[in-house]
Amino acid sequence: MLRADYLLNEKSVSEAIDLFALNVKLNPTSWSAYDSLGEGYALAGDKKSAIKNYKKSLDLNPENEAGKKALAILEKQ
Repeated sequence: MLRADYLLNEKSVSEAIDLFALNVKLNPTSWSAYDSLGEGYALAGDKKSAIKNYKKSLDLNPENEAGKKALAILEKQ
């Protein structure tokens, strides 16, 4: 199985986003799934979608420090 993080490393961001989105669909209560999707959108330059997914991640896990940091950076841009 092709891993989404591998796709990100290989600069296949749109394919990684597709896998992250599928993961969110299959695991709608997973804060990590939303965090990963937010990262994918941020790398793709889709700030609005990245912020939306990081916020959902933080709703599910307010202790997600990496998500807080990423969201703060995106909101300052």
